[in-house]
Amino acid sequence: MFGLLLGRESLYDWDEAWYGQVAKELLRGGDWLTLHWRGIPFFDKPPLGIWAIALSFRTFGQNEWAARLPSALCSVLTVLVLFRIGKRIFGKERPALFSALVLLTTLPFVKAGRMAMLDGPLAFAFTLGIWTFLEAREKENSPWGLGLGLSFALVWMIKGPVAILLALTLLAFSLWERNGKALKSPWILPGLLLVLPWYLAEWSRHGQAFLQSHFGIHMLGRAATVLDAHQGPPWYYLGHIALAGPWFVLFLCALPFLWKKRKETWVRLGVCWAGVVGLAFSLAATKLPWYVVPAYPGLALLLGGFLDSFGKKRPYFALTASYLLLLGLIGHSLHWEARYAPDLRPFSKVQLKQSTGILSLSKTIRPAFIYYLDRPELLTTPEELPEQWQKKSAALLSDVEKKTIFLKGAKELKAANGLVLLEKQNP
Repeated sequence: MFGLLLGRESLYDWDEAWYGQVAKELLRGGDWLTLHWRGIPFFDKPPLGIWAIALSFRTFGQNEWAARLPSALCSVLTVLVLFRIGKRIFGKERPALFSALVLLTTLPFVKAGRMAMLDGPLAFAFTLGIWTFLEAREKENSPWGLGLGLSFALVWMIKGPVAILLALTLLAFSLWERNGKALKSPWILPGLLLVLPWYLAEWSRHGQAFLQSHFGIHMLGRAATVLDAHQGPPWYYLGHIALAGPWFVLFLCALPFLWKKRKETWVRLGVCWAGVVGLAFSLAATKLPWYVVPAYPGLALLLGGFLDSFGKKRPYFALTASYLLLLGLIGHSLHWEARYAPDLRPFSKVQLKQSTGILSLSKTIRPAFIYYLDRPELLTTPEELPEQWQKKSAALLSDVEKKTIFLKGAKELKAANGLVLLEKQNP
């Protein structure tokens, strides 16, 4: 499900090409401590997810398949860990298997797991934290507490304060179950402290600039203010969860059953898991569809328990039908994000005479341009383009723009997907 045709589509704007370019610059510059975007320190995210992409690039080459591989592997592991959680929480395999298969056939989760983004690894680290917590609460001062601390560290080093949501999920579940001994484990702190070396090193290197950008803008800012016009009403995520297709409809049908079973441990865990993540991101000012990906395993756990209440054969039919449907869609529909950026791979091997930036009429700096053309994109307007052309050596235009704008001495190097790359014949 996660590996088939994984490298078929080009990296899309924004996140895929954005993280891919940061990983390329990491390997080019050799600085594994401070990430860079177009040569400027990149403080937007902690480094673990981008480290994984860079390691994949180093091992398998700089291509789309390698960029998406860490996310795909983490998503596979999330399905397996959810199965282990199900066995622990249900006490039997059948509902655990249903939960894992529901997650495997949930479209938004599969989509996130097939993209070079941080949400697949984040869902794995979050799910790992739930599993280690369940194991740790079985015994006083269990060494599983170290695994829980490591899970907190993994979540934080992938996407920062989402680790707080993991803590709130476990706290809410513990209060509901009246069993919080796992959170008192002295083993948690040593694992959690693994986040400190990178933060201390970045602070010593960049001081207040790092703190203001990393914590002030990209962490607190996303919660309190709308960044990059990514906003929506409080019910924003219900529409995106509805993309889970038949599982969303089945979940609505399951609500009366789940209410009757509200004293069951698995119901409480699933409600706390999906509820805390969903509510927190619904209240945040900045909203993007993939923010709630860590909630899908919790929803799958609830549906697994509901499917187990059916007869012996009917759930398998629904699961098989959903799996085959998604598998059939992979060949055509997994270019969901292609509308955000044209495929620029044909331009990636073009050798320009000069290494200057490329003039573009794009409304904003598009990471896919930077990633595939591998040089800065200089924004301009149709009115300013002829004048700017005198100073630069290359331009990236659409077919329409090529016909309506005269650029002296322009030679067409490559044309693809409605775009034309031009270079001066005599710079």
